Amino acid sequence: MSVPDDVSCLTYHLRPPNGGNEWSALADASTLRPAYTVTHATPAGRLSYDPRAAQGALPIVLHHEDGTSEEMILVVSYDELSSYADQLEAWAVRHEGVNAP
Repeated sequence: MSVPDDVSCLTYHLRPPNGGNEWSALADASTLRPAYTVTHATPAGRLSYDPRAAQGALPIVLHHEDGTSEEMILVVSYDELSSYADQLEAWAVRHEGVNAP
């Protein structure tokens, strides 16, 4: 994205192409950064679960192809959490003893 030479404009108002919430950015583009492809995500803490919302929240780090990273929260529903737990348990059983010292 290039910034026009018009110095009289302090902010640009932007809107997603298919509609959605409008947002603004400073005209000097200092609040914008390039979007890099995420290569992988890693856990960054312990899962917490809110039974009232029936959601789990896991802190993660997204790693980008340019070497940068950013912290995010992965929010999962109870059904997703249950499915992941089943998958992880099955994986652990299949690999039990494979990497044991």
